[in-house]
Amino acid sequence: MTYTEEYKEHIEYIFHAFCKVVIRNAKYNALRTWRRKYQRKISLEYLTEEKF
Repeated sequence: MTYTEEYKEHIEYIFHAFCKVVIRNAKYNALRTWRRKYQRKISLEYLTEEKF
């Protein structure tokens, strides 16, 4: 089966768009994970003030 140049360019365009979406979603997931970890952290100053 032979593919025209237009079809090849179309497939390449779709692939690049898909990759951009995957990378963007990975970035959002990483930020969400980092934000959750950061919000759960408790500072040592806060802990020492509470004990004494």
